[in-house]
Amino acid sequence: MRDFLDEVVFFGAVFLGGVVFIAVIIMTVGAIGNRIGVIGDMEAIEQLRRDVKHIDLQSNEDVMGKVADWNMRIVSERRYNQMWLFDWTIPDRWDTIELINVEGKGG
Repeated sequence: MRDFLDEVVFFGAVFLGGVVFIAVIIMTVGAIGNRIGVIGDMEAIEQLRRDVKHIDLQSNEDVMGKVADWNMRIVSERRYNQMWLFDWTIPDRWDTIELINVEGKGG
């Protein structure tokens, strides 16, 4: 009986260690992807800022929807960057990005 319990404890420790290892690998790959992807996201945000200045916002609901989506994403990334678990996976550049201000024609 003692040998069986020793094997179960060993199996449990190995299993738990494997699960933690896989979780760390997944989060690390995600962090690398986030750091690479933030450059493109910043460019998309800046392009949307320029576009908002030159269009009639009242007749372009899809643009307003994109502005709202990006603003929600900026706020979300800032919030996740303040959490201890996700701080190392979210690039600090999100803290420097300002929300998209809608002051175009008709806004």
